[in-house]
Amino acid sequence: MRGEGHVGAWTFSRHYVLSFDAFANAVRLGLGWGMVSEVQVPSGSNELIDLDPEGAIDIPLFWQQWRLRSTPLDRVAAAVQRSAAELLR
Repeated sequence: MRGEGHVGAWTFSRHYVLSFDAFANAVRLGLGWGMVSEVQVPSGSNELIDLDPEGAIDIPLFWQQWRLRSTPLDRVAAAVQRSAAELLR
């Protein structure tokens, strides 16, 4: 999607990319630059350049879930907990 942005007297083109994969592909195709998470870059890929290999920042992630109980939500929560436990070993 394309739109128009304004900053003060300046007008510029603005593009909207509607998914994480589409954003990573747009960067990969040279349509712009951006930050892409490691999980979006194929292993061994040299399509993207790490501008600051020492600049990684690990942040804590938190799982939040509605109180609505359902089998699918419970299964997702259990899968997240199992994966987190494996990664923390």
